[in-house]
Amino acid sequence: MRKKISTDTGKNRKYIFSTVSIIMGLQILLFGNYFFGVVFLVIGVLLFKYSKSGGYICFDQNFMFVVSKTHEKRISLKKITKITKPMIQVGNSRNNWDIYYRNNQDEILKERISPSFYKSNFKEFKNLVKVHNPSVKS
Repeated sequence: MRKKISTDTGKNRKYIFSTVSIIMGLQILLFGNYFFGVVFLVIGVLLFKYSKSGGYICFDQNFMFVVSKTHEKRISLKKITKITKPMIQVGNSRNNWDIYYRNNQDEILKERISPSFYKSNFKEFKNLVKVHNPSVKS
């Protein structure tokens, strides 16, 4: 059974578009045009609420899965080399973790996750990775 360890991994732009729309709506309201101000505010809120997320990361006994809107990447737990916190974390990113792994071409790649709601699953994931690859750095 798969367990989630992170959500919203994609670099989506819903925050940018919704924030710009809300700011424009507030400025239009301040200038006195209430109809268009409310329209922009509603568009900003709806964009934020109904935009699709970028994907999520989950794992089972042998693999880590990076699931996006269009495809699913499967990474063996044996290929994970390092699980660390980033050196610099700004703002709301204090719970980010970097997972380094080797792909089939022996290149080291990185996935950044934020296991804020899945802390117990993330601890289980780290222990499972250590079982499959005792030399992993965490």
